[in-house]
Amino acid sequence: MSEPNPTGGHAEAVGASAMRSTSRVAIGVAFVLIAIKLWAWWVTSSVALLAALTDSCLDLLASSINAWAIHHALEPPDREHRFGHGKLESLAGLAQSILVAGSALFVAVEGVRRILNPEPLTHGAAAVAAMVVSIVATAWLVRLQRRTIASTHSVA
Repeated sequence: MSEPNPTGGHAEAVGASAMRSTSRVAIGVAFVLIAIKLWAWWVTSSVALLAALTDSCLDLLASSINAWAIHHALEPPDREHRFGHGKLESLAGLAQSILVAGSALFVAVEGVRRILNPEPLTHGAAAVAAMVVSIVATAWLVRLQRRTIASTHSVA
């Protein structure tokens, strides 16, 4: 185990590494879920899968914003930011809120359109399989993120 250094101890370096790796994992999971849900939506034309696909696309965007924010938030203080760059994590949270609101609007519009012009669902097993994989992957990712948050107290 290494000794703490004067610019920020070993625990801080481990926390930064955990934050970076967790944000990369979130991006990877989002890409995988997008591929699965895109295929399932293509096969089924399900509005529910379209909503889930939209959610995963926004997760990818939010995870990318978080990775960017974490990268910059971990930079040491400088002349213009004498208390550091940590507020970028809060701005990333604001961006995520805006993305969620936008996706809700998109899904609501598509849902109303489908209510007015219903289409039969085909290949229901593909839809169920895609959602089961999505639930398992998301549960695993949330568990990883909670552990990282608990150890780093990161907002992003």
